Amino acid sequence: PDDGKFEVILFPSNRKWQLVKKLVKAAATNLTPKVSTSRYEFTVITNMPMQLDGEVILLSPASQIKIESAHKALKTII
Repeated sequence: PDDGKFEVILFPSNRKWQLVKKLVKAAATNLTPKVSTSRYEFTVITNMPMQLDGEVILLSPASQIKIESAHKALKTII
C-alpha cells in the first residue's frame, strides 16, 4: 500500500450483468493485476459515470482521462 503504485485490472464486458459477475468473483478471489503503475491514461468511448469524492460525474465520449498517484501525499497509519 505504500509503493506509490496502483493496480489496473481490465474487465472487458459490454453487459452489466457480466461486469457484476466479474466484480463479485474479484471480491471473492485474488486477481492478478494486469498493470502496476503510478500513472494511467485512457480515452472514454461512451458516456461513463465516474465517482470522485462521493460525487457522480458523467464523462462524455472522447474525454481523455489521466490518473496519477501522489505518492506519500497523505499520512496513513498501517
